Amino acid sequence: MINKILNWNQTQSPADYFDIVRTGRDDILLESTQISRNGRFSYIALDPQTIVKSKGGYTLLNEAYQRINPLDAIKQELAKNKKIKPEEFPLFYGGAVGYLGYDFKNLIEPKLRTTAKRDTNFWDCYFVFPRVVIGFDNVWGKIFLSASEDSRLDLRKLEEILIRSDLEHQSAPLERMPKFQVKTNLSLEEYRKLFDRAKAYVYSGDTYQVKISMRHEIDAFFDSWRIYKKLRTANPSPNAAF
Repeated sequence: MINKILNWNQTQSPADYFDIVRTGRDDILLESTQISRNGRFSYIALDPQTIVKSKGGYTLLNEAYQRINPLDAIKQELAKNKKIKPEEFPLFYGGAVGYLGYDFKNLIEPKLRTTAKRDTNFWDCYFVFPRVVIGFDNVWGKIFLSASEDSRLDLRKLEEILIRSDLEHQSAPLERMPKFQVKTNLSLEEYRKLFDRAKAYVYSGDTYQVKISMRHEIDAFFDSWRIYKKLRTANPSPNAAF
């Protein structure tokens, strides 16, 4: 492992660095924009070594089908790539980053009947094991670089980017978004009716929690990173992920 601690010029955000160093679709940004107990660190994860994903009972390990529970596959990869935590490094310095979708409950609790129609093609489980993790400490003003020696990235060049203070000319400016049509799966009136029904169920004691969402969908013939950059400026969130 290669571990380094660098000074962070905090006029540049983790998103500014990610804009320059990202190379592929499975590169990840976990961003905290407010300094607080739960918002101290941001992370960039690059250069995937292993990707575990599953859907409907099928598990893929680096695109190869495996007869294994995806959670077991993740545990095996974590054990195989176990790293000793470098002193002073933040909580996440290597491991797995990803998500479990709602439909993953079919694997955890198969006896629960599913009545909802599946109308998306998302993976139920998707986890990336990066070779390179960059941590940003909002309090100490430090950058923590942890990389496997077999990384395919030019680590010397990456370190040079991280210590620069003049990223503006390298980072692409916010571009004007092309026009696109947003489709939703519910009208506002339909959403309100569902909301009122959910409240009635809670008041009557039939349930204690209901999750109602309105999906917004676009056909984007451009890099989705442009949408994230626009959203983080127009409607900033304390914690965000790309």
